[in-house]
Amino acid sequence: MSKRKNQDNILQVLGLFALVFFGFYFVFTSMNTTKKDADSVDLTILDRQVDMAINRSMRGVYSKKQLRDLEIKSNKTDIAEKFQNQSKNWAPHTTKPEVSDEIYNEDLSNSEVSMSSLSVEGQLRSNLSQRNEMAEKARREKEEYKKIFKENAKKDGWLVELDDDLNVISAKEINKSF
Repeated sequence: MSKRKNQDNILQVLGLFALVFFGFYFVFTSMNTTKKDADSVDLTILDRQVDMAINRSMRGVYSKKQLRDLEIKSNKTDIAEKFQNQSKNWAPHTTKPEVSDEIYNEDLSNSEVSMSSLSVEGQLRSNLSQRNEMAEKARREKEEYKKIFKENAKKDGWLVELDDDLNVISAKEINKSF
């Protein structure tokens, strides 16, 4: 029986030890849970405060962006009006050179040349050279017009680019602070 008593005592001690162990376990876990609950409440409040601060900051940035966009739009409008007003004076006083259809039409006044004096081939060469000369003259006039227009624009503080049809394709205002 003594052996049995020893076994019972050991079982009682182990049971008591297990009971104490589980008691401590439950006490510490319940403390941790209340601490976690308190921490999660603090984190939730902190998250809300951070979100509110970020939202306030974003609204401020958005407002500043809208004001900047309005300022840029206003400046673009002012610059466009200024450009239109000044660009009227940049064109040379001569008329805008235009390539007309007459380069490509035959000149009928010279066509009454007798066949005996010029051959057909000579007439074609003559017409071709006249067309080439007129096209070259129109090209030179366009280039001169572009040059004068750009110089006048530069005098007024603008860098201007023209396309082949003499339309303004870009304009940039030059800072005049020397």
